[in-house]
Amino acid sequence: MVFTQAQTTAFFTDPTQMSISAETRAQLQIEGIDTIDDLLEFDTTSINSVVDNLRRPGGRIPNPDVQPPDGSTIPRPPFLMGAKSIMRLEGATKIVKYYETVGRELTAVNMRWNNAIKIFVQHFKALEVTKKENEVLDVPKITKTLAVTKWSESFKDFLSRVLGMRMIPLSYVIRDEAEVPAAAPPLATHAAPANGVYPYSELHGSVEEELVARGSHDHPHFRNDNQQVYNYIEEATRGTIYAASIKPSQRTKDGRKAWNAIVNQYAGKDKWEKELKECDDFIHTRKWTGAQNYTLEKFVSQHRTSYISMCQCAEHVDYQLPNEITRVKYLLEGIENSDPTLQAALALVRADDGPNGKMHDFESATAFLLPSDPVSTKRGGRKRGAHVSFVTADIASSSGKQSKGPVTGVEFRYYELSEYQSLSTEQQDELRAWRIENKGHKKPKGNKFTGKDKIGKTKTNAAAEKKRFKVAVSAAVAAELGKRDKEAATKAGTADAVGKYMLSVMNAAAPASKKASAATASAANALPDNFSSELNAIMERASIHSPKKK
Repeated sequence: MVFTQAQTTAFFTDPTQMSISAETRAQLQIEGIDTIDDLLEFDTTSINSVVDNLRRPGGRIPNPDVQPPDGSTIPRPPFLMGAKSIMRLEGATKIVKYYETVGRELTAVNMRWNNAIKIFVQHFKALEVTKKENEVLDVPKITKTLAVTKWSESFKDFLSRVLGMRMIPLSYVIRDEAEVPAAAPPLATHAAPANGVYPYSELHGSVEEELVARGSHDHPHFRNDNQQVYNYIEEATRGTIYAASIKPSQRTKDGRKAWNAIVNQYAGKDKWEKELKECDDFIHTRKWTGAQNYTLEKFVSQHRTSYISMCQCAEHVDYQLPNEITRVKYLLEGIENSDPTLQAALALVRADDGPNGKMHDFESATAFLLPSDPVSTKRGGRKRGAHVSFVTADIASSSGKQSKGPVTGVEFRYYELSEYQSLSTEQQDELRAWRIENKGHKKPKGNKFTGKDKIGKTKTNAAAEKKRFKVAVSAAVAAELGKRDKEAATKAGTADAVGKYMLSVMNAAAPASKKASAATASAANALPDNFSSELNAIMERASIHSPKKK
């Protein structure tokens, strides 16, 4: 649509549009911006250059004073353009390029600031942020865990987040149809302000999707984007059997051709049908009995994953996906366990069949069933093995050898010459005596423990270290247990001796024979060393609890 002169003037000077004064508008025409179509040749940098020229126009004009001297002139005053006008003019240059990219004509409706331009500026800022944040994204690779069918979906998502030369997501390179329909679908409309339109169609729903669907493959920058897609595909297939499929596209770096080759050979309709059948069979036939450690949560997760895979397959083959009530029904039919609590939960789910009940919501039904899983309950109550809370050991002493000298504290080990010379005379003497006693302590060879091999790398004999550690732990535990047993035996012997002595004292208090007196003396002589402390404690307790004389 061709703008009339009145519409063009209103676009530049109306306060609700670019809000540029008439004098500045006239100077813009001199700078080369006469019509709205002229904005196609400008960008942010060139608009800033125009603004600088307006502020310093150069030249002179006649002196406007009331009675100026004859022939007097003054420098040309600057042409004013506010920050708001500059911002709106930059947005207008971007949307004009966008309409040209998607094949839309400029109209008085889709070039209103409060309608399309303002909304487009917001979308374009989001695109700029996306381009900056996703400059170093990792390319998804084809692996054993990511089959080529699933990889194709991941690769599409990856390209949708990477922007090309024209700020278009690179997924436009591998879209199904290379040719763009000549007629663009009508723009989406909104109520406020009246008769307002969005800068994209209702069919596409966003500026990004409009660019992907209608970005031309004939533009000079498409070659750069196409090569970039090829580089990503080559990286994703490098070292796999799928790399041979893109060899024909290697010379031209044709990313679209390489993509179609992989999809047609390894991710065609037959592959999606095969995966769909496997997922459908799982949902219909797989049973859960609660055997071994196979939890109900894992079974539900597999049901959920199968359904998600079926949704992906349905985008490539014709298939009627199960609704929510069908999903819940298949899940309940697959649970074959006689646990009373779980059976009660299943009955409650089946009874809750209202429009908003659990039979109509897969996630709500599974959340209700999982707490009744007998396998998880059994695993949660299982006792764990005992463990040693605290052990300390000297590994060197447990192996029967001292690690340090008892006099100077010198470490008994091999010393380099510089280390040995740094020791004191007393330390050297003690180390020398220890070496003579132990017939010398040789430098460890390269393959033992912490020695170095020929290329200078330190090697560690993990098995030997592990064995030494086990020996040290066993020795420490045995020593600790022996110490405790000895202490217990000592306490028991002391208590027994105290008891015998008290019995002899009580016998001596009564009339007794010489034989009894001799037995008392014999018991006293056999008392242990700590008898006095034990006896004092007993007597003190006896004095506390004995009745006092009035």
